[in-house]
Amino acid sequence: MVAVIDSGIRADHEDLAGLVTRPACAPTSGPLDLGHGTRVAGLIAARADNGLGIRGLAPGTPIVDIPILGATRGAVATDAQLAEAIDCAVTSGADVINVSLSGPCVPGSPVPAAVDRALRAGVVVVAAAGNSAGAGPVCPAALPGVISVTAIAADGSSGPFPSDAGWIDLAAPGRSMVTTDGRGPGSYAVDSGTSYAAPLVSAAAALLVQAHGDWSPERIALQLRTTAAVPTAGDGIGVLDVSAALGRGETGFIMTSADGRVTTGGAVSFRGDLTGLGLVSPVVDVAVTASGRGYWLVAADGGVFAFGDAPFFGSAAGLGLVSPVVDVAVTASGRGYRMVTADGGVFAFGDATVGRSASGNTVVGIQTAGRGYVIIGADGAVRGRAGAPSFAPTRVAAPVVAAVVTTTAGPPG
Repeated sequence: MVAVIDSGIRADHEDLAGLVTRPACAPTSGPLDLGHGTRVAGLIAARADNGLGIRGLAPGTPIVDIPILGATRGAVATDAQLAEAIDCAVTSGADVINVSLSGPCVPGSPVPAAVDRALRAGVVVVAAAGNSAGAGPVCPAALPGVISVTAIAADGSSGPFPSDAGWIDLAAPGRSMVTTDGRGPGSYAVDSGTSYAAPLVSAAAALLVQAHGDWSPERIALQLRTTAAVPTAGDGIGVLDVSAALGRGETGFIMTSADGRVTTGGAVSFRGDLTGLGLVSPVVDVAVTASGRGYWLVAADGGVFAFGDAPFFGSAAGLGLVSPVVDVAVTASGRGYRMVTADGGVFAFGDATVGRSASGNTVVGIQTAGRGYVIIGADGAVRGRAGAPSFAPTRVAAPVVAAVVTTTAGPPG
């Protein structure tokens, strides 16, 4: 169930009939301008079984209509109304909240607290990033935990829409979108804006909720971000890939030799390697991005080489390491990584954090665990850091060379 906090929805539209309910807690009851809200709702849920009009990305999904805009086209809602509407969506049982509205981030606004209540209640919150390129963060899109969405054209370019990868999570089509309209029961319209990109992400989130009812909003946001397609143009913001998010892709593999030669198969495509580079230090590990469209190669001297959609966050090359790097672990967000040396030294880049040292132990590996990580010792010990659990050394007859640790400690990060 998706709550559409907007201008109101034409519930008798042929493509939305029987899907739309308006709860008593909605801040505004009418008269309403049903155009914008109906357009947003159609992209999410327009029926696929009636032989009419269009098909939404999540056809037949129940819609909770929570209008906060009056009858005047371009009317502006207050922060108090938006906060009330978010609370209304939660109490109405929504799994996802779509807010195709944006405004300034005002100190003392009640909206951040309302968003936090929704997230703690297990509700995904998606918001449009506004239609002014270079204008900077807007709310609620820029609030922590909200999936912020910008729009792209068919060629992948951002055009006039925001393209700051620092606060925008995803991009989705938003140019010349054909959708349902509020002028009549059988009316349709063509419109553009991040208002129409956001509902595609909300629909994808609703499909993930259906497939994984136990996933938290943070986990759903992570799935959408890490399976996003590499943009063909623009500023590096991943483009919504519903098929990949739902796990409908193929499996594959990647392997590397010490000289940096990469071999791939299945769904993992070759993105480049280090053949002929004449490495100073051998490659010791490879890590693949969650989308499968990129990878990192890591050398024993701490050098990091990024390919495809794998961002480069930094390396330890040139630091003159006393002990060689033996393993790398990407953070669950995909926005950082940690390298560990044989003597237990950890080097963190991107959003990765470092806990207390594990020096003095022979280390064979490192692994992400929630927001923290575990260091695996040759003596069989598993040493948790940054909130991850630790385990006492296991008696081993020969040194451990590799291990996989499973844990549910903390949310991914």
